[in-house]
Amino acid sequence: MICKYCGFLLLFLASFGPLHAQYDNVWAFGRNAGIDFNTHPARAIVTGIEAGEGCASVCNDRGELLFYTNGYTVWNREHQPMPRGQNLPSTTGGYFTSSSQGTLIAALPDNPDRYYIFSLGSFENAYYFGRLYYSVVDMSLDNGLGDVVAGEKGILLDSMLTEHMSGVLGEDCGLWLLVLSRAKDEAKAFRIDHKGIARQPVISERIKGGGALNGGIGCMDVSANRRRIAVAQGNLVVYDFDPATGVLSRPVMVDNFPLGVSPGGYYGVAFSPDNTKLYANDVPFFYQFDLSLGNVDDIRTSKLKLSDTRFRNAAIKRGPDGKMYTATMSVIHEPDRAGSACRFEDRGLQLAAGTSSSWGLPNTNALLHYEQRHSIRYDTFHCVDEAVLRAGQTGMEDYVWDDGSTGTSRKVRSSGTYWVRYYDFSVGCIRHTDSFRVVLRPNVYHHTSTEKEGLCPQDTVRLQASLNLPLSYTWTDGVAGPQRRVHQPGLYILRYSNDTACSHYTDSFRVQYPAEPYRVSFTADSFVCLGAAVTLQNTSSPRFTGFLWFMGDGTLLEGRQPAYRYTDTGTYRVRLAGRLNAYCADTVDVVVTVDPRIGGGFTLSADSICQGQSVTAQSLTPGNTVRGRHWQWASETGADVIEGHIAGHAFADAGQFPVILTTRFRACPDTVYQRKLYVDPVPLVDLGPDTGLCAGSPGIVLSNKTEGEPGTRYLWNTGDTGRFVLARQPGRYSLSVWSAALGCLANGVIQVHKRCYLDIPNAFTPNGDGHNDFFLPRSQAGSGISSLNIQVLNRYGQLVFESQSLDGMGWDGRYLGRDQPEGVYPYIIDLTMESGHVERYVGGLTLVR
Repeated sequence: MICKYCGFLLLFLASFGPLHAQYDNVWAFGRNAGIDFNTHPARAIVTGIEAGEGCASVCNDRGELLFYTNGYTVWNREHQPMPRGQNLPSTTGGYFTSSSQGTLIAALPDNPDRYYIFSLGSFENAYYFGRLYYSVVDMSLDNGLGDVVAGEKGILLDSMLTEHMSGVLGEDCGLWLLVLSRAKDEAKAFRIDHKGIARQPVISERIKGGGALNGGIGCMDVSANRRRIAVAQGNLVVYDFDPATGVLSRPVMVDNFPLGVSPGGYYGVAFSPDNTKLYANDVPFFYQFDLSLGNVDDIRTSKLKLSDTRFRNAAIKRGPDGKMYTATMSVIHEPDRAGSACRFEDRGLQLAAGTSSSWGLPNTNALLHYEQRHSIRYDTFHCVDEAVLRAGQTGMEDYVWDDGSTGTSRKVRSSGTYWVRYYDFSVGCIRHTDSFRVVLRPNVYHHTSTEKEGLCPQDTVRLQASLNLPLSYTWTDGVAGPQRRVHQPGLYILRYSNDTACSHYTDSFRVQYPAEPYRVSFTADSFVCLGAAVTLQNTSSPRFTGFLWFMGDGTLLEGRQPAYRYTDTGTYRVRLAGRLNAYCADTVDVVVTVDPRIGGGFTLSADSICQGQSVTAQSLTPGNTVRGRHWQWASETGADVIEGHIAGHAFADAGQFPVILTTRFRACPDTVYQRKLYVDPVPLVDLGPDTGLCAGSPGIVLSNKTEGEPGTRYLWNTGDTGRFVLARQPGRYSLSVWSAALGCLANGVIQVHKRCYLDIPNAFTPNGDGHNDFFLPRSQAGSGISSLNIQVLNRYGQLVFESQSLDGMGWDGRYLGRDQPEGVYPYIIDLTMESGHVERYVGGLTLVR
């Protein structure tokens, strides 16, 4: 493609010349280590950084340090963490400081105060490995010391990447952020320009990594002329690079290091300043390759070990002084020269006391700042409702106004300051900002709307302008002048203006006549109690000027809202007559009924009842003026009786109770009547708990435990009529009791059970399981049995068991020491009660085994 800003690019890139070198003049790396290239020779300094590998630092265009970072923390030029400069990705641990190229600083090209910090997770952490985050630093914050922008911190951009990351200046005023995918054999290039970071990267195919870690770690470098990319990923590969498209192509395997082979293979890599030599480190040694030979085999053959000293993995970086440095603090004094002429000096730079270097050196930053051009224009617009603002130049790119609109112009409707931003990439990377300070004197529109109404068709309506000015007045129907008289309904509009004040006036008059004549109206009480005042509420139109009231009993009243009391009951027609003017009048009638004051008594179906019975109450008040009745029974509240005038209630308690009736009338006040009701208690019947009776006993006495008052009557189901009765047989005995006063009835029941008898089982299982192993009758209420004789026979009539014990073990199913066979065995049991009564029980017993 044709470079559209070659002059600017040459200025920026002259041997990646002095201008670029200033931004890289101070390095911060390792443990508090640093190098200041603003002096000659460079001097070692002390910084605040802690970084095993990934680190980056940036200066301004005068070579003065701005800030540095390990991808996790960012320090300002005073070597203090920025206020929001810790935990850039929200994690703990050195998952970015131990990544080969774990951090990189890139400019926001559109804003000279802002920088991106990219943080790339390390191989050691399975979760963060390959995760790429970015944060934004604004150097205008914290009084010029800089701070991380709130809300633009630790933003995830990509994942599943290796530890390689580089930045490079592109074409068309943009930057490229280069990373490698570990999920696929791909390289990714994210474009950065005035629109921000492109979320869809440019994808290129790449050669699979080698070494013990399968290419997951190592460094990547971009040649000074931006045309080549070198990747140390176990093996060592060089690609062609197109800064216009971000595409990597034509890979060359400079030195192979197969997968899985230990040690890890190539780690550090860097091009010489003139792009002809390639320097790389494979853990033990540093090597030079001569790329100027062109032929791949010749390049591989040119491999030269620079020192016999064994080194650890170490990054390699071009310095702003034209030399090359390694993380072991070795120096290559003339890196453009081939072979030993490059003058490799082992540990040729001494760091400051108390500081040390590890594997990493500051990553090469991706920096590009657009030229900022500003213009201010002052405009005053008279008597317009809106003004059109236009950008100072047309034909540029990406016009954006302060309200977010695009295009070369925008309309404004109020005074204020406005701006438009656009870009000129034809002669350089230039951002234009045009500001407009606008004073807008818009037309002022005054509009009044007036409703005019005639009372009667004969009325004339006068229309008058809202302002009386020495102006030209024109009605829309051609009539001139500030006032006029009309006789017809419609909309009349008058317009006039004052050009010196940008004022425009419109008076509109809507003239109408009532479709129907105006009406008088009023509300009144439909019903009123005799002696009470009638409420008359005049709801007529305020247009009426006079009123007469005809009350229906010969009385005539004047006024808008008079008061009146009738002296007799009955129904009256009240009429209101209203007057508008000499031509218009109206009348309306309302009927008012005057109710008499009447009582509200009632009757009861009985004055005395038994406890638990109900009583019926009946109102004696006629229903034509009654609105409702409310019955109250002692402390218990009944329900309103809307229809009818009869109510009933049952009383659960005995005593004397008031019965209250409140009668509500439609007009007159409520009346309350009360009567007393006597509720006689029901007698108490208590026969005690159920009891028992032994055979042959003389019997037991049953009685009502509660003694009634004199006159109480009793009746047992045996026919006895006293409080007491003698029970000689088991059975159910009931008693009815009547009170002496009202004869209120209550009943009681007691059960007399049979006692003193045997419970004889009909089978047993003498198998030794502890359950039902013996045949032994059990006595019920045994205290009534004095003696017992048990005999068990076999089918041959032989006596196999006999016992007189009431609490012995019983028969165990054996005879003469032998188990008896299953079958039915007859038994005879004789018992004698303590009363002398004798009973015999004969039956059959089943033996089951």
